[in-house]
Amino acid sequence: MSAVIRFFSVLLLSGWVVSSGAAPIPALPPEPPTLNELGYQTDTHHRLTIVSGARVRSQANNQSGVVATLTLGTTMKQIGRTAQPSALGDSKHYWYQVELDNQRRGWIFGSLTLPYHPSQHLEIYRKLVEERMGQSLSFADQMELTRLLQKLIAEIHEGDTPPKSLLAELQLAYLKSIQKTLDVYNQLSPTQRRQNPYSAWLRHLEQTAKEVIFFDEISARQLVKNEAFWELYEANPRMNQLSDHIAWTAANHPIGGECEGDLNCYFSYQLNSGLLRYLKHFPNSSYQQQALDTLLMETNPKDAYWSASDASELTQQLAQMTAILSQIDTPASTRLLAQLRRLSKS
Repeated sequence: MSAVIRFFSVLLLSGWVVSSGAAPIPALPPEPPTLNELGYQTDTHHRLTIVSGARVRSQANNQSGVVATLTLGTTMKQIGRTAQPSALGDSKHYWYQVELDNQRRGWIFGSLTLPYHPSQHLEIYRKLVEERMGQSLSFADQMELTRLLQKLIAEIHEGDTPPKSLLAELQLAYLKSIQKTLDVYNQLSPTQRRQNPYSAWLRHLEQTAKEVIFFDEISARQLVKNEAFWELYEANPRMNQLSDHIAWTAANHPIGGECEGDLNCYFSYQLNSGLLRYLKHFPNSSYQQQALDTLLMETNPKDAYWSASDASELTQQLAQMTAILSQIDTPASTRLLAQLRRLSKS
């Protein structure tokens, strides 16, 4: 069993905590189950937060005291709602009276939540994750999404039995979300990196995700390991578009280091971790032309070199590349093969 797969199999996350709140308020009539934007069966007696920092208030207005501030993906029992919707900023929605896990009660504005059905919680969370991953999030929100993904993956390993594709989607989103937080961290000055929340977050990742992250000394960046994506693909090789997407993500994820025009280094990277490895598995995918165009551009003869000591290995690499590209019958693949042969003889 690989380190990455073992990592996913033991992933754990400490529980969330919400603050105390106001005394119980008499329940109002529940609304009909018509607000499920996700398209799933709803249980209007539960709701799910779809933003970070959602505030539960003591009364059904934005001026009352805060009972609790909830993280993304928090579930709560709905026990009532206001008779009429209210306007808050650009949104118009009901206020919902909810009960938290600690049995405290309060009110939350409807646009911060969705109806939630416990029996479909993983599929509903999957849609929530998909939406959040498509947004440009703050560092704090991206951290919170990463923690939510940790929690969901841990729940699956502890007993849930969802479709394998759903687990693979969450694992892919988790790796990508980690890298998004690291992209922010990598842009900071050394002084900023030593400050919270950045230093605390890196320590958290070093404790909970050490199998999938590393520090690349050459580029001075924290990165998710390229092989973590490839191992996820190898564990899920026959899921059509999802497998294709995982492999394409892997092929375009940095491995660290720098080849600086060294053909032997570049070919080794592309065969073992990059676009040629991708084309070996998906020679006729929708990304084919993009992969070939990139390889044509990056093997420009004027920017490449190799030493005589590399000749034997280059011959072996060319044979591997020829075998991969022979699966593809396009003008771009023909040009690339011809260019690679010229390079190896120059």
